Amino acid sequence: MREIPATALIIDIRDFTPTYRALDDAGRVEQFFGFLETFLEVNRAACCESFDGDPGDRLYLASTGDGVLAVFEGAPGEPPGRHAVRAWLAALRLVERLPALFTPFGDKPSSRFGIGIESGTVNRIGPGKLATRIGHCINRAARLEPITKMFQGTMLVIGEQTNQLLVQAIVGTDYAELLATTRTDRERAWAALREANDALGVLWIGNLMLKGVERPLHVFRASPLQLSTNLAAMIERGRARL
Repeated sequence: MREIPATALIIDIRDFTPTYRALDDAGRVEQFFGFLETFLEVNRAACCESFDGDPGDRLYLASTGDGVLAVFEGAPGEPPGRHAVRAWLAALRLVERLPALFTPFGDKPSSRFGIGIESGTVNRIGPGKLATRIGHCINRAARLEPITKMFQGTMLVIGEQTNQLLVQAIVGTDYAELLATTRTDRERAWAALREANDALGVLWIGNLMLKGVERPLHVFRASPLQLSTNLAAMIERGRARL
């Protein structure tokens, strides 16, 4: 069985069951179903736009009821970080488009959903419509997504492997090497780390020990300020690397 380089994106809707029950009790359940259908379509479109043309089987999409799992697979001959850039672009597009969809359900639409992304490898398992994807990066993305609840205004949390691939693909720097260099050349390394973080609009959270993850993860969250002021530029920067 072949392991495929990939990046997993998981998005979860906040307060899914209470919102459904409230609208059902108010006789407005059709409004909720219409919202959910639009939510799924926005996710599909944002993920597909990260490919040039039909993604084929390089994009795996599955609804989890109150969310979506998207797996972006690498292809032979592609630059190693291409799948991470595609997932990052999809996440940025969702951050851009989804708040307006959630506005009818509250005055803080940015707190109505969270996204986690992480990279690694996956395996394709199962026949036909039962086919699925299995990989540690999916588990880590699922553990990263709830961290968005811990920080006000945070809609996106990124794992260390995705961050490393993004920095290499977009900034042209090896992030892990910079971290190691801080021990010997702190001033130069920290300046380069800040440049890389600013280019991606991320803030370092720390090394977090997450349930079901074998070791602490070097974790980043998207900066609400950077997203509000530089989102369009970040999307263009990512598109230029595809």
